[in-house]
Amino acid sequence: MSELVTVARPYARAAFEVAQERRELEVWSGFLTALAAMISSPEISEVIRNPRISSARIAEFVIGLFEGSLAVPCANLIRQLSGARRLALAPSIRDLFEALRADAERRVTVEIISAQALDAGQEDRLAAILQRRIGKRVNIKSSVDRSLLGGAVLRVGDRVMDGTLKSRLAKLCAKLVR
Repeated sequence: MSELVTVARPYARAAFEVAQERRELEVWSGFLTALAAMISSPEISEVIRNPRISSARIAEFVIGLFEGSLAVPCANLIRQLSGARRLALAPSIRDLFEALRADAERRVTVEIISAQALDAGQEDRLAAILQRRIGKRVNIKSSVDRSLLGGAVLRVGDRVMDGTLKSRLAKLCAKLVR
């Protein structure tokens, strides 16, 4: 996985720089999302991995799937990826691009896993607190895990804040065992 990210990173950065320069971040997000979905399709994946089909034909095939709605830089990215036999990196490129975009737009997605569903008011209050603390616009993505017993786990990027009753009980048990 980390190897894919390493290889995909320069493509994502180049796409981001072009999109930012052209003020087309949203357009490029849509393009990369569509490309990643296409490439993930088993039928198209089989075509792009076929060594008997030239990279130029594969590129034109994928470009054709967009039915003439691609800007030249987007088509050029497809040609570059196809020429290097790296079209399969499209999902990783999209993810890295979106991370660069979120950082540039000073926004972050916070994943909240709680023992009970949060209502809209709770999510709004939590988003406001986190926005002040992190200094970025916060988008809340919440889910429920009843095994947590109480409290919540917050994930912000690679940081995890565990305030669950389950983790507190586990720490207490570990102290008692010592």
